[in-house]
Amino acid sequence: MSDFLPVLLGSDANVYGMARSFYQQYGVRSVAICKGALVATSNTNLVKIAVLEPDLENDETFVKTLTDYAKAAIEHAGITPIVSPVRGGTDGARLSFKGLPCPNLGTGGHAFHGVFEHITVEGMDKAVLIVKDIIRQFAE
Repeated sequence: MSDFLPVLLGSDANVYGMARSFYQQYGVRSVAICKGALVATSNTNLVKIAVLEPDLENDETFVKTLTDYAKAAIEHAGITPIVSPVRGGTDGARLSFKGLPCPNLGTGGHAFHGVFEHITVEGMDKAVLIVKDIIRQFAE
């Protein structure tokens, strides 16, 4: 029915409950990124454990794990990823400053904050490819 894939963090009863809700409401199965499969998600077909990372609670490991998926998706779209810290007014930069690491996948826009600010259709197409490929990686 729906063409989206819920990606959940963890593997406890809360993740199972969320996956069950997504399945009941939309008919989609979820994937989970977690340290290891707990009882609640180890014997169900509603949740696929996509990433088992024992050190996922470590901020550096968490950010690296998610960033690696984003880099692979960007490369798959034919773009060379550029990894650099971003300061300023992006939501991700503000959240990262407050202690919640957020990678910024970029917008493909040009001439920001002026009368000629824009994005090309090709840039939007690439952004869609990147997001879809991140989802594909979790679904495999």
